Amino acid sequence: MTAIGSDWAWALDSSDSGFFSLVGCLTFVRGRSARQVLEGFGVDPGTVREMTHDELCADPVFDTADFDTGPFWVRVAESGDWTIAIEYLQLRGWLGNIGCKLSRGTEVLTVARTIKGPAGVDYHRDREWVTSFHIGAGYDTRAGTHRDHFGPLLTAHGLAGVDDRTLPDDGAGPREQLVGVLDMFTAEFGFRLPYATFDGPLPAGYRTEPYTFHSAHPDD
Repeated sequence: MTAIGSDWAWALDSSDSGFFSLVGCLTFVRGRSARQVLEGFGVDPGTVREMTHDELCADPVFDTADFDTGPFWVRVAESGDWTIAIEYLQLRGWLGNIGCKLSRGTEVLTVARTIKGPAGVDYHRDREWVTSFHIGAGYDTRAGTHRDHFGPLLTAHGLAGVDDRTLPDDGAGPREQLVGVLDMFTAEFGFRLPYATFDGPLPAGYRTEPYTFHSAHPDD
């Protein structure tokens, strides 16, 4: 379990340019197009255009973005059968439960890192909250209808204990743990987000209206 040679090492760069260096959220949606995922996040279609990472960060509208009040930016990348929603600041795929909303008839994995440090993982399948856990927290964080859903997979990838704090004290640190979990999901689900894709032009847009938490009610 190491970041060396990982496809995801760039995301944990310790510099300010590292995507997960402070805050970030990736929402992986199977079998949905980029347009459908942007619609699921409620992005104003009139704001959508191709933008590189640097272009988005330099955009004056992005510069005014606030964690609670927006504007709420999303970029999307397609990888095989998956579309990946990239959020830089607001984490609505995770905090707003948009991942659950998008999982109707499919499956959605959300990985978010907050300013407090430990990364959170949610996995929904057809609106069912299958499992969630935090990476590197100091207690057992597993929850959901099948709280140990990823347990065997974590063990097989040398990651046993990152979700329930039984990892040895001399084991990998939180950053390496997060990269290891992302590598595990890449091996299991087949999606990839190379740095060249993340850094290059991708459809991006925003919404100005605040989100309300999306419930998991089956009729929503």
